[in-house]
Amino acid sequence: MHSEGTRSPARFTAPSAPTSIVAVVAGLLGAAATASAAYTEESVARGLVYPVAAHSAFDLTTNGVGALFADLDNDGDPDIVVIGRADTVVGVFENDGSGNFADRTAGSGIPTLIQASAICAADYDADGDIDIFLGAWVGPNYLVRNDGGFTFTDVTATAGVGGTTQGATSGSAWADYDGDGWVDLYVSNYVNTLTNTGGQTTEENHFYKNMGDGTFVDVAAMLGVQDPGSPTLQTIFFDHDLDGDADLYLSTDKGYTPGFQNHLFQNNGGVFAEITGTAGVAANYDSMGVAIGDFDGNGLQDLYPTNIPLGTNLYLNQGSGVFTEAGAVCGVRSFRTGWAAHFYDSDNNGYSDLYVCNQDGANRLYLNFGSFPVGDFGPALGVALPGFSFGLAVADVDNDGDLDLLVPNRGEQVSLLINNDPLTNEWVKFHVVGQGANTHAIGAVVTVTSGATSWLREVFAGGNTYKSQNDTVLHFGLGSATSLDLISTRWTGGATRTISGYATRQTWTIYPDARLGDDDGDGDVELDDFFAFSAAYHAPAFVPGLEAMDLDGDADVDDDDFTEFLARYTGPNGDCNNDMISDLQEILNDPMIDMDLDGVPDNCAPALPGDLNGDCVVDTADLGILLGSFGSAGPVGDLNGDGVVDTADLGILLGAFGSTCP
Repeated sequence: MHSEGTRSPARFTAPSAPTSIVAVVAGLLGAAATASAAYTEESVARGLVYPVAAHSAFDLTTNGVGALFADLDNDGDPDIVVIGRADTVVGVFENDGSGNFADRTAGSGIPTLIQASAICAADYDADGDIDIFLGAWVGPNYLVRNDGGFTFTDVTATAGVGGTTQGATSGSAWADYDGDGWVDLYVSNYVNTLTNTGGQTTEENHFYKNMGDGTFVDVAAMLGVQDPGSPTLQTIFFDHDLDGDADLYLSTDKGYTPGFQNHLFQNNGGVFAEITGTAGVAANYDSMGVAIGDFDGNGLQDLYPTNIPLGTNLYLNQGSGVFTEAGAVCGVRSFRTGWAAHFYDSDNNGYSDLYVCNQDGANRLYLNFGSFPVGDFGPALGVALPGFSFGLAVADVDNDGDLDLLVPNRGEQVSLLINNDPLTNEWVKFHVVGQGANTHAIGAVVTVTSGATSWLREVFAGGNTYKSQNDTVLHFGLGSATSLDLISTRWTGGATRTISGYATRQTWTIYPDARLGDDDGDGDVELDDFFAFSAAYHAPAFVPGLEAMDLDGDADVDDDDFTEFLARYTGPNGDCNNDMISDLQEILNDPMIDMDLDGVPDNCAPALPGDLNGDCVVDTADLGILLGSFGSAGPVGDLNGDGVVDTADLGILLGAFGSTCP
């Protein structure tokens, strides 16, 4: 995995003297015009019709609503769930694969959400599809189980994650904090300040540990992470120290009030220790949404908690639990009341950009060209939405290699901003398959290396924005890099895998070791998996869909992979003609010889049953060969093709003992 000794040099360069951001922006305008084409708002045209309700002048009844991208039907594209309509109905929209949507709201089974606030999603029951948590601002929260076909069942009561009807839920996120394979849920509640909650709530934050049986237990107080009495606005899990577990960052409003600062809790094997002070990430201001990503290119994830117009901090991760504040130097202090924010590569140039949603001014898009300070190109690119922006979700809805934006503005039709980047730069995307009960690999970290440059992304389920969730498919802009030397993945719990040679401009699936060779994911490598391997082996090119059979991770399916496949294979593999070549090897060489797909060459008959050395006589030499393989999976000595050399095979040989070829 990406270690301290292999990180690329940081691309952060502080100016030696104050530099005018206006001058920098003006100088880059030409480059931006060619590197990034404008976004276009296409929600209604693409079938996404959902108006968000208008509340009070500053939306203090809920502090905005979130939105969700998630592949709800496991067909490889991001679907949409939106909340906050005046009639409290939750909107569900199916992506047809091209970024056009069908309204599946009717019949979804999702309860109406009064005072809609937050949303996040993960496969809490490990059945392979994504379930949804819906948070309300002073109202009932819900957990709905995905039953397939865009239908859901309310399991809140059984699961025990509803809180009380007086909880002012704001942020929420999923992570496997204790490495037991089951994803856990943190829910933050906003209490004890101003009149946002009508003075009705004192319900603190919850940290629901998944017990693996459909129920949860609140362990926030036991772990010391409940942030008692604070107006918490956003929950963020991220691996700040890249040690393989989920650290916790809480964004707290009114941070200038004693005790109301942000908190960074370091995860030490499922036990949390607060390191806010030593890390330098307290954000003693009105902290709202938080963006997480590697903004300066040093291989570590940075933090950008938004603020009111006094200016926002940017905390650059220096490693060893230390962050440096660089908001002014990097040109991203914004000086507006910001809510959601997200680091992503808008133009695929290999540098993370920053989109910021604002309540009291147009939204900003800071484009990063590899040096600081950066400039706001929101107006030029068509994403400087006016009005009251709070939530934000990001995904490649039309699967064209660039990232699109979903913004649910208060009192407006939800905006779907389609990225029309000309794709002059390279890109790659990865869907990471999870291990065990964490089926969607929440918390996995992927590092892509090309030459001397590396990029890092983490799989998040909520948190990395505000009240919202981005697609879990990881997108990498690569600039001019056309080859990927290494793709290193580390799953929560510490398992790792490295692959290489994968092509750019594709969406690849990364499998953990336990899934390699297991095409159907049933936990066994059997005969049906062999035929999937054979199809991959004979494919004219290595393309997405074949990754599970690339067992050695070198972007092809060849004889080396077959050797590793056979080492995992548990099905029958005999040698029906006693030619010392296994049946599966012969079928792999010529699939047409097994038209009935039973794993045995058709019309196969040994010249002499029991003649294991092919000398046309069944004698003690053959007996010695069989006894030497006794108890193994064959193929040598497995005369009946049942996948094991045992007494049945010995009986066949002894029955033919002394026979010679006709």
